[in-house]
Amino acid sequence: MTTMDDKGSAPPTVCSDRTLAVLIAAATVLAVAMMAHHPTAHAPDIAALVAEIARKAALNRFVHGALIGLLALLLFAFVEFSARPGFTGPLVRAARLAVIIGVAASITAALINGFIVTDLAARYADADAAALDALRHLLRLCWQANQVFAALGEIARGLAVLLWSCALLQLGRSRIVGLAGLLLGGLPAVLVLGGVLRLDVHGAMLALLATALWNLLLAAQLWRGRA
Repeated sequence: MTTMDDKGSAPPTVCSDRTLAVLIAAATVLAVAMMAHHPTAHAPDIAALVAEIARKAALNRFVHGALIGLLALLLFAFVEFSARPGFTGPLVRAARLAVIIGVAASITAALINGFIVTDLAARYADADAAALDALRHLLRLCWQANQVFAALGEIARGLAVLLWSCALLQLGRSRIVGLAGLLLGGLPAVLVLGGVLRLDVHGAMLALLATALWNLLLAAQLWRGRA
């Protein structure tokens, strides 16, 4: 899948549309499946909360580790998607930058929840009341940091969907994917910015489903050679 540039040399080969379709669809479906198994912790006091987090640590690390890998795979696929012949211009470059920022922020949020919090719980498993009270503040800081990075991730990845959709409409490649992306990319970002959508497990799943639907629409059009 190469073309010759003005100087007669071939640009780097990128993945075929069908390969991109498989990568995007598979990573998206698996990411939704991982989010569906995302553990939660609810307890009446800090000691019980720490014990529950420690008990679910292995599942927490697995889910977040898998999500990090799948985000990286999606980033690769979308960078390749942006590098296809003829798919150039400021909109595409801005979308590529937005998805890089979004994935980096989402990975940071996953590292906090999946690894930093579980490690803290393990360290404080047998702590006394004073140490547990200090841990309460650390966990609150982790939660706030997770929410900031998660919000940045959703907003930036939603912006990338918007920009790619505008590029597709501008190039006349796929109106259905372009028009769908204006809604599915913009709505979660607006809800997060407006404070309407809180990115706990349920809110994060709703935001993920919106971008997941666009990813699958795009994958279907790529498979058919229409994007």
